[in-house]
Amino acid sequence: AASCFGPLTTLSPNITHELRGKLSNIVLHLELLRETQEAAAQNNEAARRQKPLAEIALQEAYTFNHILQCLLDLMQPAQERNRSMDLVQMLEDLSVLAEAQAKRQRLTLTLELPGAPQEIEGNAIQLRQALISLILLAMADIPSAGALLIKALPKDGHLHVAILEGPRVSGQEGKKSLVDPPPMPAEQRHLTLFTARSIIIRHGGSLEVSATPGTSAVTRLSLPLSR
Repeated sequence: AASCFGPLTTLSPNITHELRGKLSNIVLHLELLRETQEAAAQNNEAARRQKPLAEIALQEAYTFNHILQCLLDLMQPAQERNRSMDLVQMLEDLSVLAEAQAKRQRLTLTLELPGAPQEIEGNAIQLRQALISLILLAMADIPSAGALLIKALPKDGHLHVAILEGPRVSGQEGKKSLVDPPPMPAEQRHLTLFTARSIIIRHGGSLEVSATPGTSAVTRLSLPLSR
């Protein structure tokens, strides 16, 4: 199973680092808030500073909880029956997990998703694993300071998703930095794609990965929406 979804192994250290950063921010702002509370009795300005500090700490706590919940959803046991799920929400949640790797590579990760929910019947755990693996595969091909765009569009009863690697910077082809992920063995890449395609086909969809020399690779998939 680990070799089928090899890119998932890169998530744990990056997400751990991301969670540590959020937790450190919460502690820092709570410490600052405590200091301003101690000074509030003597200084009105200190009292005014309390609200933004509390809001920042609260927002970081919400983000921490969201990242942790997305990770738990991804890693839960696979004995789940088919059910209805919102693919838009799933892509948004997976982008939260991928953001940790994007920050490490200094990538710009952009989403263009429908504003309304797009429901599909299927195994949510399998689809999460397939989609995050495809996203991480695309990220592994992009040099640092590049870009990745995830687009989704409902059409003809299907949700069409495209994962587009940003254009290479002229003169930077083939150059790697210390923050770029190591090259993925071809056998592992093929196995990951085969497994992801099998899951998508079992859900009545299709998957295509295309790339031509000198252009960015594009991963396109479609999944049938619930009637």
